[in-house]
Amino acid sequence: MSSGNGWYYALIDWFARNAVAANLLMIILLVGGLYSVMTIKKESQPPIETNYITVNMPFLGASPEDVEEGVLVKIEESIQDIEGIQEIMSTGRRGSGTVQIEVSAGYDVLEVMNEIKNRVDAISTFPDNTEKPIVARTRFQQQINLVSVYGDVDERTLKEYAKQVRNEIVALPGITRAELLGSRPYEISIEVSEFTLEEYDMSLAEVALAIRRGSLDLPAGSIRSDAGDIQVRTKGQAYTGLDFEDILVRTNPDGSRVLLKDIATIKDDFAETGRFSEFNGKQAFTIQVLSVGDQSELEISQTVRDYVASKQVSMPSGVGLSA
Repeated sequence: MSSGNGWYYALIDWFARNAVAANLLMIILLVGGLYSVMTIKKESQPPIETNYITVNMPFLGASPEDVEEGVLVKIEESIQDIEGIQEIMSTGRRGSGTVQIEVSAGYDVLEVMNEIKNRVDAISTFPDNTEKPIVARTRFQQQINLVSVYGDVDERTLKEYAKQVRNEIVALPGITRAELLGSRPYEISIEVSEFTLEEYDMSLAEVALAIRRGSLDLPAGSIRSDAGDIQVRTKGQAYTGLDFEDILVRTNPDGSRVLLKDIATIKDDFAETGRFSEFNGKQAFTIQVLSVGDQSELEISQTVRDYVASKQVSMPSGVGLSA
């Protein structure tokens, strides 16, 4: 027996002569292993901490070129000298723009993000139709389930059912994130012919200005009273085709009024995109269920499957649900 292995054989000899200690150690190891199996978080892959920050800004009705000129360039110029930024990547699309910033290694991502947010919020030259920019850190999210809502009904009806299912899934215990995939965004198109404009002696700019003024939520300050301040706000934002039809375009000297529906064709439909989704040969929308943070993927998966099994019974005729 070599001297190097003496301690090993001595340990085995000690446990052989002390059976109680050996059995106690074995029980401790078994209990510890069983406890770990029951409590350890089970994942399909480990979480990834990213060093990316995203700035997203809606620009209603703008083309990609307008988004680039009115939003992306201004954001890039305002943040390009911030210490810790390694690369800036911008994407302009119809109706919104996104700027993705990569933070160099060794810098605190949260500190850089706060500085970016301060710089972006300080920009006062964004176009009128832009909304408040959203600055957030890009976080890893794990896909757990895909739930398909499909059927032989029209696209609008099917999308409303899919949105209802998505909302019910998010309301389930332990689930906080689910996204609707494969759906086209709603779009209201307003078409005015050149002959109609000539008939009413109007310009297209006049019609556009009337729509802009007639579809607006606008704060109007506050009124002080003995009971406290009363906030005053006009609620005139149009959301549906019927809302836009009743927008006033012009009031004539004789008191008659010209409404938008009198001069324009208004279509409340979907945006014309090449996006579509099918399930078993039928039109479908897909709901992607995600885990966030320390949520258990196995528990989320089982919760979603139980929900789908119970929901299938109550789905209307012509609409199916599958996970």
